[in-house]
Amino acid sequence: MIEPFDAYQKYLAIKLHFSQPSYDYFKYHGKTNARKDKFDLRQDRFFFHKLSKKENLELYLACNFLDNPDLWAGQLLEQECIDRYKETLKRHQSLEYLFKNDLSQYDSLDEAFTVRSGDYPKILNMFNRREIMAETMVILNGTCNMFHYWDSQISDTILWPKIRDKLIKYGSFISYDKEKYNDVIKNHI
Repeated sequence: MIEPFDAYQKYLAIKLHFSQPSYDYFKYHGKTNARKDKFDLRQDRFFFHKLSKKENLELYLACNFLDNPDLWAGQLLEQECIDRYKETLKRHQSLEYLFKNDLSQYDSLDEAFTVRSGDYPKILNMFNRREIMAETMVILNGTCNMFHYWDSQISDTILWPKIRDKLIKYGSFISYDKEKYNDVIKNHI
């Protein structure tokens, strides 16, 4: 368990990580301009006391801010956010199996990744429909660098950059063995 003020700092830092392009939670080690004396005057500090009891607060906040970067502290204690975290933990515990299932929907990576006439590739459309996990997108980009290719091929300059940035930001919170997933991808091809 951490102190409520530390939970508040993590909340601010991870919220900034997902909402501000220039802020990187890991680069700045979660530091913000938050001050303890100002925190003690906040009406909502009770929420941070409850959040401070969360086991893996960083992942809890990250998976919820991935879905909605505008959440306030009170919303993070609602059942929807608790359920989202539980689902994220389940995905992380079965990551390799679920990753293989996501890939099995395609005969080849070309089918999944190819951009035709500036439109979204199949896998990105499926991600947007929540048929592919965010973790799969992060791992595929980490191993295949597909976002770089998509940046030059996708004609959408409004939504795609937001989706890309959100996935890149979330990717910092996911740990996986790159070599192992490279092998999984090679075996799929």
